[in-house]
Amino acid sequence: MVAALVVAGLGELVRRLIIRKWPRLYLNPKTACFPRICPVCLSSNADSSVDEKSAKRQTRNYIVAQKLEWWRAGVPHCSECALKLSGNKAVGLILGGACTVATLLARRPPELSILTFCYILFGYPAYAIATTIHKGIVFGRASSSIMCVHVRHAEYLKLLAALNPVSYARAE
Repeated sequence: MVAALVVAGLGELVRRLIIRKWPRLYLNPKTACFPRICPVCLSSNADSSVDEKSAKRQTRNYIVAQKLEWWRAGVPHCSECALKLSGNKAVGLILGGACTVATLLARRPPELSILTFCYILFGYPAYAIATTIHKGIVFGRASSSIMCVHVRHAEYLKLLAALNPVSYARAE
């Protein structure tokens, strides 16, 4: 169980390493507008939409349940990049599933229990890499009034900042 949590943490670490040098823009999630260009290839032929989702945050903690919230938005992409991103998601699911099955075969649990589902976490690093490596925009942490958006290309960042006047950018 501990190993599964460590591997899941490794997947999140790898995802963060991929986007660590991308500039950040902080937007109001309720009024965020995205330019009609592809954030991956900067093509002005953005005729498809790709759903992006922010990190989940806990807003309520009840005795027996938690309430999680996140923001979701459709970001315009060109059809070629949208197809590549959906292909990367499929590859990530397949690789993640293969890692999970390989771990189950290598370390068979003595009996099936709820802890057996922790083996799914062994596939997360492969999924995280495959779904993040070719993106042009990644949503980060968010609250009810501000959302962090990581952007790969400076040109897209400028256009995004121009469309969202209340935002501010920070390159790190």
